[in-house]
Amino acid sequence: MTDRINKNMKYVAEQDRKFTDMGGVKIYHSIFPVRMKPEDNAWGPVIRFDNKVLLPGRQDVQHFIGSPVQVLRIAINGEADYFDSWGYRTVLGEQGILAIDTGNEILSSVTQNNDDQTDTELLEIWMLPGQEESSYQFHSGPVGREKGKFYTVVFTDEKENANGKNQKKWLRIGTFKAGANHTISAITAGHLLIFFVFNGEVTANGCQLDYRDTVIFSGEASIFLEFNKDTNLFLMEIGKEEQR
Repeated sequence: MTDRINKNMKYVAEQDRKFTDMGGVKIYHSIFPVRMKPEDNAWGPVIRFDNKVLLPGRQDVQHFIGSPVQVLRIAINGEADYFDSWGYRTVLGEQGILAIDTGNEILSSVTQNNDDQTDTELLEIWMLPGQEESSYQFHSGPVGREKGKFYTVVFTDEKENANGKNQKKWLRIGTFKAGANHTISAITAGHLLIFFVFNGEVTANGCQLDYRDTVIFSGEASIFLEFNKDTNLFLMEIGKEEQR
């Protein structure tokens, strides 16, 4: 399959992503180039959606210079040390999530793969905040999860923005066996659902998703998932109207 879009769905195949080689960091971009005010509204407030690979012993250094951005880092596999100029330090383990809101502050951060034998692979998402927010960090460590269901790893229920839109966000991770199925219902009106396949193969409302594929649904009352292989899946539900 190739990159395609229709009224309610945008699909980005693993092989169609933009690739950037930074030496010790390999980056696969589902959105390229990054714009602070994205032209493609299919992604809602998401302005960056990267699959990063940190080679053994290498680090990813980033600088944020006062434009408010919410940064989510999810460890797909491996482990990384994180530290920044605010003095925050943590270890991001496999399927752990680190959320940083830069607010209007200046922030420099380092994500370090301390393993000298194995790559660390991350999913990194940048979003425009729905309102001016203070700076914060949030870390959700990996936990044992039963197969056959989604687990919420991040949930926010912020105040309504100036347009009266609720700014709820859900981030979920699920592991499902081949032959299983799952229905996602009670989707909040106006919200986007973004799926990213860590591993496996799943069909979502008729769209087949393989390793590292991404699909975005909008305007759907429900999503029916059929798992063709053992699958580890990331799901993000977010309001489409959150852009300022």
